[in-house]
Amino acid sequence: MTNEKIISAIETYVSTLENSDKELYTKTLAASDTKSSVTVYAPIQNLALLVSDLKRELAEAENKKSKGNTFLKRSKSAEKLIAKNNMEHIQKGWMETDAFDNKYQCFMTSYYGFMLSENLVIPMYNEQEEKPFTMANMFKDVSENSVEYDIGKIKAEYKSHKPKAKDTWRCMVQFEDVYFNAEFFINVVDVLGGEPVLHLGGKNSASFFISENGKAVLMPLNPAKTSGNYIFSGEKE
Repeated sequence: MTNEKIISAIETYVSTLENSDKELYTKTLAASDTKSSVTVYAPIQNLALLVSDLKRELAEAENKKSKGNTFLKRSKSAEKLIAKNNMEHIQKGWMETDAFDNKYQCFMTSYYGFMLSENLVIPMYNEQEEKPFTMANMFKDVSENSVEYDIGKIKAEYKSHKPKAKDTWRCMVQFEDVYFNAEFFINVVDVLGGEPVLHLGGKNSASFFISENGKAVLMPLNPAKTSGNYIFSGEKE
C-alpha cells in the first residue's frame, strides 16, 4: 500500500470518530514538527504522527524529483538546525515580506537567521499564528566588506578538529579580527546553497551571507574567549 493510500485510509477512519478525537488528531498533526516533552501518546495521536511522517516522505520524494538532491540536502540541513534550536519560542519557520514585496521563508536560532527566496521543506508556522520575529530588521545594515573564503578548507579543518560534546574548547574560523564557530559557518553555507558572498561585519556585530537562494545573518564569537580554542583562517589563499 502506498503512502497516499495509507494517509487516505487513516483520514477516512478519523472522519468517523467523535469530535473530541478529531480535534486531538488535528492538533497533534499541526504540532507534529515541534519539540515536545510528551513521550506517551493516545492511539489517535500516534495515527497523526504517522500521517505527518508519511506526508514528509511524500514531500521529500516530490522535491527530490522536481528540484534535485541539492534542494533536499538544503532542506534536511535546515530541518536539523530547527530541531536543535534552543530558543523555545522559535521552533518553526515563517513567511515574511520585505519592503520591496519580496516573499521569504525565514527561520532562526541563537547565532544565525535566514531569509530564503525559495521554500525549503521545514516545519512552518501557519498564517494564523503570530510570527516570532521580524527577520528583515536584521538586514538593514549589511557590511560592504566582502571577503572570499574557502569552504572546502573550512569543512576539512572542522572535520579534523571537531570538538566532542564534553569538550569545552571550540573550533573557530577567523577572518581579520572576527571569529565564528566553524560549525555554524558551515551550516549557513549548506542551507543557503550555491556560493554565498560573505559580507564581514565587526568582531562584535553581525556578518551577512548573500546568495541566489536568499540571505543569512551570522553572529560572531566573543574574541575575548579565543584562548584554548582551535583557530584557523578561513580566507581563500
